[in-house]
Amino acid sequence: MSKKSVEYVFGDLVTLDDITIEDMMSNKVWVNDLSGESEDGFDETSIRPLLNVDNITKEMVESFLEVSILIKIKGTEIYGSANIDIEGNLEVVLVWHNESWENIEKVYSESERIIITTLVSVFNESDNEYEYYWGTEKAKKIRK
Repeated sequence: MSKKSVEYVFGDLVTLDDITIEDMMSNKVWVNDLSGESEDGFDETSIRPLLNVDNITKEMVESFLEVSILIKIKGTEIYGSANIDIEGNLEVVLVWHNESWENIEKVYSESERIIITTLVSVFNESDNEYEYYWGTEKAKKIRK
């Protein structure tokens, strides 16, 4: 039995520097499939929104170089972006701070416990919470 291939619908290719929190809130999933390398003005850091997606699958994570999703710091109105790894954990956690993307460790102090919520389902589970681990650039899922 052959595996059914998934057809994805993409938005326009943009460079990471041009993405704002408003862009992330409009399109909660962004991917890098290296397609930007062949277009003028774009490189391996260019990404595009994956449209009409509300669940990240393992197949999706395996299909793209990187899958970035909209996140929120629990108990705040601070939003950000993080990459999903193959185990469903978060990597490269950035927050939108002072109109730009910042590494979460530049915005929070190490003494603060940071809980992150995802605004899309991950591996068919919704209401996911992750705890950020200082010095690792990773957040691991809190098992309920």
